[in-house]
Amino acid sequence: MRTPGILVVAVLAAGLAAAGCEVSTTGSMPKAEVERQVTDELTKQVGQRPDKVECPEDLEAEVGTKMRCELTAGNQKYGVNLNVTSAEDDRVRFGIKVDNQPMS
Repeated sequence: MRTPGILVVAVLAAGLAAAGCEVSTTGSMPKAEVERQVTDELTKQVGQRPDKVECPEDLEAEVGTKMRCELTAGNQKYGVNLNVTSAEDDRVRFGIKVDNQPMS
């Protein structure tokens, strides 16, 4: 039996700021790809896959672009901030920061 989100919540409660992704794209990264990249990176960092990551739209491949997504782990929801740190040629790199506290 899986204990929903306990490991994820414990690690996320401490705040995960060091995660980042780099992907090939042009113009913008599709919403589904952003969600997949965030899920994969957090899984790699935490060791357990979040139940769900939802982002509102495609991520523009422009330095300084910010987006707020939502992560679900068990019955807890956390805000996730994305920040594009570089966009060169067909590569975009963005940082991921999960809120310290669940959303109310």
